[in-house]
Amino acid sequence: MNLELFQIFIDVYRHQSFVEVAKRNCVASSSITRGIAQLENEFGVRLFHRTTRKVSPTEEGEEFYKRILPILEELSHIKEKSSDKLTKATLKITSNVSFCHTLLNEVIIKFKKKYPQINVELLLSDQYVDLITERVDLAVRFGKLVDSSFIGSKLFELKYVLCASPSYLKNKSIQKPEDLKNYESLGFLISNYGQSWKFRKKGQVVEIQINPHVKVIGALSLIDFTLSGLGVAVLPKFMIRKELEKKKLIPLLQSYEVTPTEFDSAAWLLYPSREFVPTKVQLFSNFLKDYLKTKEF
Repeated sequence: MNLELFQIFIDVYRHQSFVEVAKRNCVASSSITRGIAQLENEFGVRLFHRTTRKVSPTEEGEEFYKRILPILEELSHIKEKSSDKLTKATLKITSNVSFCHTLLNEVIIKFKKKYPQINVELLLSDQYVDLITERVDLAVRFGKLVDSSFIGSKLFELKYVLCASPSYLKNKSIQKPEDLKNYESLGFLISNYGQSWKFRKKGQVVEIQINPHVKVIGALSLIDFTLSGLGVAVLPKFMIRKELEKKKLIPLLQSYEVTPTEFDSAAWLLYPSREFVPTKVQLFSNFLKDYLKTKEF
């Protein structure tokens, strides 16, 4: 049994491209093609449909994937359990840039000092990252947990603050959500954040349509624009705690809960659903949760 061929099959199945898998493994695409052909000859089935533009699994290929994936995961788990020192273990994590800059970098530094034998790969992106395709072990995601194909663990509730800089608020009065229609807004250029802010008070929700004159994907840039006096923004509270304490940003309408997306959002730690959770994943997950217990959100 050649486990490398099985892994090549898994990679081709996920990426649906011989060329892409070859690039990721730094080998010629012909070697990937030969590997798949060897598997097909050995098992007597055609695993993929091949065209000049696309590679897609056959019905037999779909069944082969379902059967071989749990076997490879179990073998990986057994191999890891046999090594008390986690020799050559690599942990791949993905997060958005803002959370990494605010908290995750510090966590990884402390984690590496405690577990120097575990290598860490950090994939930063403010766009959606496919955990399976990119072979990610852990992901930090924000919002509501909607993908049931992943195992999710809540890290903390996500709270937002409506705020602006003192310079922007000079000679301005914002006493109720409806007043915001008269002022410049700053917003996220992210799906599910829409064109409105929601305010909740005593169970009643008021939704205010906004038309941000500046939109960004990352929260760090949005914070900078808010500090510079470009307008009013709804920002994650844990990211602007220092700015609020130093009065560089002034909270507004504090009697309301506010969100640029949905209420009851949270930060989640996700990993691909599997029967066996690798030790490296368990170690980092516990380490991160313990660290976050020392912080206010």
